[in-house]
Amino acid sequence: MNIQEGLKAGDLEGIVEKQFTVDQFKSKMGEDKDVCVLSFTCNSQNGAKDLETFAEKGYKTILDADATPGTMEDGKYKVFIEFPRDEKLAPAITEFLNDLKKLTNKFKFSKTKLIYYDSIGYFLSIGSKLITKNYLNNFEKKIKIWDTLMPISKIVDLIIFNLIGKSLIMICIK
Repeated sequence: MNIQEGLKAGDLEGIVEKQFTVDQFKSKMGEDKDVCVLSFTCNSQNGAKDLETFAEKGYKTILDADATPGTMEDGKYKVFIEFPRDEKLAPAITEFLNDLKKLTNKFKFSKTKLIYYDSIGYFLSIGSKLITKNYLNNFEKKIKIWDTLMPISKIVDLIIFNLIGKSLIMICIK
């Protein structure tokens, strides 16, 4: 079903699988530290193209969406949706998933919450990449420093209301 006039509630039912991944795949629009990639699995090529079009045309917060041109090993298709990794990431993903829930009748959760953790790790990672040519040098030493700062990061996370961090946790309540 390739829907030209726009998607309506239930149009992607049975096409988009209910499990999806976050940051399992690399971004094509930029570095992973700047872009978050959601990937969805679809049972048909037309359904994958419909999801791609829906994501690209319906949201200013989405950088890009791409459907695989051919099938994966399991005979299904992937759709990759890229969001900028900034302070608007959590609300952007929530809005998209809430709309997708209506199209698929699958994502039957009543509440979604996205929470960032490890703000100190985020800033240390960026600082390391900016200051050193090869940020992987002395990696074990950097891990020990990070482990020492983890308790501080937990406090900072609370102070900044988990608005930025190196790790993202998604909580869906059914």
